[in-house]
Amino acid sequence: MASKKMKITAVNPISLGTFVGAFYAIIGLVIGIVIAFGSTLAAWFGQAGISFLQGLGLGLAVGIFSIILIPIIYFIIGWIQGVVFGFIFNIVTSYMGGLEIETK
Repeated sequence: MASKKMKITAVNPISLGTFVGAFYAIIGLVIGIVIAFGSTLAAWFGQAGISFLQGLGLGLAVGIFSIILIPIIYFIIGWIQGVVFGFIFNIVTSYMGGLEIETK
């Protein structure tokens, strides 16, 4: 098959920000699940001065907090990075005439 060359001259920064934010949110969810699992394990092994049920409650609270809040925080950070990168990309490609890609 013959390959075609295309030139990208601009991107929509908001669209790019949404894509990067969603990607980061998925990564944040995985990290949140790991933290939730780790906090539950820490509760099972117990902490000095607190009972098993107190440790389990603390582990559950940290777990819920990490599964909900970390993906939201990661999305916000990713969205900001994507928007900034989109604006920078548009400025740079306006000076260099675009970004050339090859498709089949």
